[in-house]
Amino acid sequence: PVAHFKHIFTAERLPFTGAYFGSLAATLYFAVGRQSYLPTLIFAIIQCGALVSYFVAYFPGGWQTLSFGSRMAMRGAGSMLPV
Repeated sequence: PVAHFKHIFTAERLPFTGAYFGSLAATLYFAVGRQSYLPTLIFAIIQCGALVSYFVAYFPGGWQTLSFGSRMAMRGAGSMLPV
């Protein structure tokens, strides 16, 4: 874990790390503290984008795993939706 934390705080990974932790803090602040819907939604979307970029960068077969998982989720959701 220590080596991983050192890596995510390197200069090349720092923008993504800052985006994730900053959006996490902002989402919690606007959701719990200010109870404001629109900023909470905006920062939650930024947080999800940063998390997806982390997933793609660090998990083996990141894009393939992400596309497979999204296809499976859509297939499951498609059977529940009246489309």
